[in-house]
Amino acid sequence: MSHFNNSNTSIGNVDEKNKFVTYYPFTLIIVGTLFNFFTFTILCRSTFRDTNKRPTIHYMRTIAIFDILMLYGWNLDHYLDGAYGFVLQTYSIPFCKFCSFLNYFASQVSAWLRVFICLDRYLSLSRLHKTWFSQSRNVLIIIISIIIVFTIINFHFFLFACYYDKDGTMS
Repeated sequence: MSHFNNSNTSIGNVDEKNKFVTYYPFTLIIVGTLFNFFTFTILCRSTFRDTNKRPTIHYMRTIAIFDILMLYGWNLDHYLDGAYGFVLQTYSIPFCKFCSFLNYFASQVSAWLRVFICLDRYLSLSRLHKTWFSQSRNVLIIIISIIIVFTIINFHFFLFACYYDKDGTMS
């Protein structure tokens, strides 16, 4: 009888772990979207409209948007797979290519925006005069350049990723 109870306990632990693995990404999507949207709306308020005075606001707004995209890219598939046994990337070839692209593109852009915001802060604190790096127009050019570079780097997903194997499964 003791062996039977241990077996039920281990099955119960597996079910709890599966529920956690399923609903944790869903919780991240909801909470992350709310907080990133909240951050974006705060950064768009009139207090932060003067981007000539604070050009890093451009970086922070863009990071909030790309963090939302990143949340959906990685976590939505994990939730749908655990809850419904359905993976979005296997829905269709174009959708698979887009999701694969988005998963890498959004995280890389978000990470490099953080690098450039740190570099911007370092340069503005270490220099007495404003550098070209801290001008609003140049910050927008840097953001657009980062987006273009990582679009080009990850464009191969649209060409070479996600295809049907001979047995009919999607790869």
